[in-house]
Amino acid sequence: MTPQNVFATTRFMNSRNSAPIPPNREALHSSSETSKAMNNNISRAYAIVPSRLLQPGLTRLLLAGLILTLSIQVLCAGSAMWDLNPLNGDWNTAANWTPATVPNGSADTATFRNSSTTDLSVSGFTEVNRIVFSQGGDAYTIVSNPKGDFSVLNITGAGISNDSGIVQNFVAAADAAGGQGGIGFDGFASAGSLTTFTNQANPVVGIDSGVTDFLATASAGNGTFINEGGVVSGGTAGVTVFFNSATAANAILISSGGTVSGAPGGSTTFTLKSHARNATLIASSGINGGGGGQIVFWDSSSGDTARVELFGNGFLSLAPHKGGVTVGSLEGDGVVQLFDHVLSVGSNDLSTTFSGVIEEGSSEVSGGALTKLGAGTLTLTGANTYPGSTRVTAGSLELNNATGSATGTGAVKVDAGTLGGTGIIAGTVTVGSGSGAGAFLTPGQGARRPAALTIQSALTFKADATYACTLNSKKAKADQVVASGITIESGAQFKFIAIGNKRLSAGQVFTAISNTSATLISGAFANLPAGSTFTAGRNSFQVSYEGGDGNDLTLTVAP
Repeated sequence: MTPQNVFATTRFMNSRNSAPIPPNREALHSSSETSKAMNNNISRAYAIVPSRLLQPGLTRLLLAGLILTLSIQVLCAGSAMWDLNPLNGDWNTAANWTPATVPNGSADTATFRNSSTTDLSVSGFTEVNRIVFSQGGDAYTIVSNPKGDFSVLNITGAGISNDSGIVQNFVAAADAAGGQGGIGFDGFASAGSLTTFTNQANPVVGIDSGVTDFLATASAGNGTFINEGGVVSGGTAGVTVFFNSATAANAILISSGGTVSGAPGGSTTFTLKSHARNATLIASSGINGGGGGQIVFWDSSSGDTARVELFGNGFLSLAPHKGGVTVGSLEGDGVVQLFDHVLSVGSNDLSTTFSGVIEEGSSEVSGGALTKLGAGTLTLTGANTYPGSTRVTAGSLELNNATGSATGTGAVKVDAGTLGGTGIIAGTVTVGSGSGAGAFLTPGQGARRPAALTIQSALTFKADATYACTLNSKKAKADQVVASGITIESGAQFKFIAIGNKRLSAGQVFTAISNTSATLISGAFANLPAGSTFTAGRNSFQVSYEGGDGNDLTLTVAP
């Protein structure tokens, strides 16, 4: 076999500002013919680690890209079935197949059923149209084995069809001799279902690790992809990368953390116009001081309805993206780096909790923002530091942080949906747009008992806003919002929710709004005029906008 035009391109990161610098082109070859073609057809490249997770001043090789537009000349190539009793586990040995030909061509199909040898090794550069695991067949492990050099298993047609009913395993290997294995999907190829792909970390510093990539409209299908974290300080980690209009479909992609200090985490990377679709994207924490797993969006790639799970120092980065990114949901206790972009969360309508940190990621930009969309509830329990705005357009944003500000330092705007919780907000809060479908503020939302939501700046209720206040007569406690300056525009509504039906003592006072500024509350709720009395269950309440220390909204139990 004479491989031609097969290269890896690598991308480095400028550790000062997390911006990529031009790639260092490096041939990984197994023949003099490949070496001669070194500068002819280099095609891809690819992901970054924010500098805060790297050693200071270190510019690090992150991962390899593959050129899978292969031009391969192979003797005795053709479709074949793996033998019941092959000579060995070498894919590239014709005698292991029936008929005696190696599947290695753009029209070839490799079929697997039952065999005494189910661990296979692919070396060099191998291309097939389709891999089929037949019904009732065995479980196989197919390794793209570099053997100290470079190997690629390239699937360019229909992809993988798994009718066996059991998991089939693929490995993009990396070895101590400095070799790198790759698995590629091109055209409309799919990774199929009940398939697992492991991209190994390379134990040699300066050599790229195992990589699986997708080109054109190729799909990760329903596969599971594991990107191993680095195993040596200054080393590299496993990578799955999407190019062109390729899609992660319904796959599970796990980026594991580094296992020693100075080792990077594995990476799932979306570039160009690729799509995450309905995938589950997981970035795990590093151990023993290792870097966290990475999920990175580049160019004009999209997050669609993907479920994002971040743990420890595992992170999601929007640094190299051209604009905002939408994801289905966000959960875990990891890190989000916005880099002056808007992250929109909620397109899959799930309800999730994120207890990690949402930050800008760089001192050189200052516009990172968060938007809550979709019908579900996003609960934030951490102290976030992003400087941009927070916007709620649908569903609920529940804030339950004990310190800092759940919404960073910027303003909060509720266009529609609900803002609530028991946490702390640093910026100004505006509920409603003035003419929208309705926006709600519900302090204590999600709490087992009435509680307070604290706003350290001013609070404004627009005409289409509703303040929902819950009182539990059995506990004799009511929700309240604390804010520094209150404006209630004409038309805004007050919704009183009574839990229990216990008769309260006359004269008992509940503070619905605690105004910490020196000024009076401006305006009144349309259905709650000052001095009025309303009844809820067995209790009646008198309304005052000058209660408490003279400028609070209080409800006093009437005789």
